[in-house]
Amino acid sequence: STTGIGDEVGNWGGQLGAWLADASYYFFGFSVWWLLLAGGRAWLSALAVRMRAPIDSSTATADGANPAFWQQAWVRGVVYTLALALLVLSSQVLEWSRLYRLESFLPGHGGGVFGHVLGPSVIRWLGFNGSALVAIALMVACLPRVFHFSWGHWAERVGGQLDEWFESRREKREAVEDQRIGEQAAREREEVVKVERVEIEEHHPTPMLIEPTL
Repeated sequence: STTGIGDEVGNWGGQLGAWLADASYYFFGFSVWWLLLAGGRAWLSALAVRMRAPIDSSTATADGANPAFWQQAWVRGVVYTLALALLVLSSQVLEWSRLYRLESFLPGHGGGVFGHVLGPSVIRWLGFNGSALVAIALMVACLPRVFHFSWGHWAERVGGQLDEWFESRREKREAVEDQRIGEQAAREREEVVKVERVEIEEHHPTPMLIEPTL
C-alpha cells in the first residue's frame, strides 16, 4: 500500500509475508487477527480429532455416501462462516469507531477498508454508543460459535474456582481462629494451675520430716 523506503524486509515471512500482512491490515485492520485465531483453532481441533480417533475407512465411506452427513456439514459450514464474518465485521466497526488512535500503526484506516465503509453507516443508523453496544453484543454472540465454547460452561468453571478459593480462605481463617482460641485456652489453664499450686502450698504445707539420730 506504500512505496516503502528501501530498507530490508523485517517480516518473518519475507517479502511475501510483508505483502500479505500489509494487505490484511489494509483491508481488515487489526481485526484480521480474529481470522488467524479462528484458523489456528480449526487446525488444532482437526488435529486433535485426527489423533484421538483414527478414521475408519468403512465408517468414513458410509458417512461420505450419506446425504444427511453432507447436509449437516454444509449447514455447520454456513453457520460457522456467517458467525466468523459477523465477528470480524463487528470488530472492524468497533475498531473504526473506538480504536482510531491505532491508525498510526496501520497502512490505512482503523478497521481496514471494510470498517471505514461500514462504520459511518452503522453510526448514522445506531448512533455512537448504540453502534458500540451492538458490535460488542454481536462479538459476544459469535465468539462461542467460532471458537467452539460455551459462555455458560466458562461461567460455571470460573464460578467454581472462585467458590473454591473463598471456601479455602474461609477454612484457613477458621483454622487460624481455632488455633488462637486453643492457645488462649491453654494459657488460661496454665494460669489456673499456677493459682491452684500456690493455694495448695499455702493451705497444705509440706510436713517436716525428722529422722532419728543413729
